[in-house]
Amino acid sequence: MTLAQTVSVIIPTRNYGRFLKDALDSVFAQDWPEMTVIVVDDASEDDSPQVVQAYGNKLQYVRHENRGGTAKARNTGLNMVKEGVVCFLDSDDVWLPGALQALMKTLAFSPDADGACARMVNVPHDAMAWAGQNPGELTGKAVQGWQAGAVAFRWTCFERVGGFDETLPNAEFVEWISRARHVGLNFATTEELVVLRRVHGSNSVLTKPTLAPGYLQMIQQHLQRKRAASTAFAKD
Repeated sequence: MTLAQTVSVIIPTRNYGRFLKDALDSVFAQDWPEMTVIVVDDASEDDSPQVVQAYGNKLQYVRHENRGGTAKARNTGLNMVKEGVVCFLDSDDVWLPGALQALMKTLAFSPDADGACARMVNVPHDAMAWAGQNPGELTGKAVQGWQAGAVAFRWTCFERVGGFDETLPNAEFVEWISRARHVGLNFATTEELVVLRRVHGSNSVLTKPTLAPGYLQMIQQHLQRKRAASTAFAKD
């Protein structure tokens, strides 16, 4: 079992300065010797730059002067990484202590896996502090987390699948997982709860129904890939 790998943690953010410190603190609390933290600011108009500045040279900070969307922010971070393992954490969520160790151990025990997926749980904003102190109380509500924060990827995944679809207003992470499955990537799983997904008044997928077309587009693309694969199989 080999754990000694460089890990890059990419955190896209836009106007989440009020949550960003919690996310960053949870990353820097991980026990990992070789970790690069990249914050990609998608043209925030709040105090996000000042929050990041407090961490000095502990992280790398990139700012989009014009809003490009979460997928573009993720891709900007990816373009700064060329090796090792890649993780994403949304700036309003937090990793639990030992999250990165759990993901990396899962990868190490599954050398043929392209990535590792752990579990996540949705937590109301007002309960985040309690949840961080009592994660054991939440394990029964945790689900396999095919979302940012709960998955670790070997860099080679992105060489095979490409980056995130910047035409999608949301659902870009789930859409990427769909493409990854389609080309045959496999993910090892663990029952460990690693991420608290903050539910608050600004969650785009929960409060902005106008973004629903992003999910519809993602589902349509997934179905098209399956139909194409079925057609090719039938011809063979």
